[in-house]
Amino acid sequence: MVTQQRGQQARVVAPRTAPGVSKGEINRCGDHLRDWWLSDDEPNDVTLMAWNAIQEFRSSFQYPMTKVAVGVRQFVRRESSEVIVAQRLKRMPQIINKLVRFPDTKLARMEDIGGCRAILPGGRAEILGVMKRIKRNWDVKRERDYIDCPKPTGYRGVHLVVERDGQRIEVQLRTPGQQAWADAVERTAGRLRLPLKDGQGHPELVEYFRLAAEGIAMDEGYLQPDAEFATRFATARAAVQHYFQGR
Repeated sequence: MVTQQRGQQARVVAPRTAPGVSKGEINRCGDHLRDWWLSDDEPNDVTLMAWNAIQEFRSSFQYPMTKVAVGVRQFVRRESSEVIVAQRLKRMPQIINKLVRFPDTKLARMEDIGGCRAILPGGRAEILGVMKRIKRNWDVKRERDYIDCPKPTGYRGVHLVVERDGQRIEVQLRTPGQQAWADAVERTAGRLRLPLKDGQGHPELVEYFRLAAEGIAMDEGYLQPDAEFATRFATARAAVQHYFQGR
């Protein structure tokens, strides 16, 4: 993927190559790597071919993802005073881990291999504005509102899956507080090697982050926590202090 500058605008040039395997073959490669990941077997020629095929499949999301990110920046610019938009391709270990966690998932139907994220300082109002622009301009295949209906872990944000150039790209819209919470969960999960994003791990940590997300939502909504919540959160924070000492 190449970006050419012309005046004040950037033009993204599409890659010349495209994946040369069918969706059925991609699914079989995903199933093979998932089974290999769970086994104690050494990688063989089939494993290597499957890995390379999935790498090529993964790369095919780069150009559509970049186009979506460019569009999201334009939408955000019309709704917010700050444009904070990032994009990423899901890494190979993350792809395989997701296939392991959700065995019924078929790789060719995975909707978050390519994704972009916008952080909207204006909160819910700006998120709604960007959502409306996305729906008005793009083919939205799926919408999940985790602000109105948070995940059991406490996670909040809005996810939209759009289709560009035949590939599904996930767009995440978050407030600064929601992003800070997600970053904290990811850092802690990585350091302790726990799947906290899936609500798994030490129960006291899961509960602490759930309550922290609730507190952030109150703060961003200019709501004063009641005494009961304050007590519960203080108790939860005390219970996990030893996980963060010296960090």
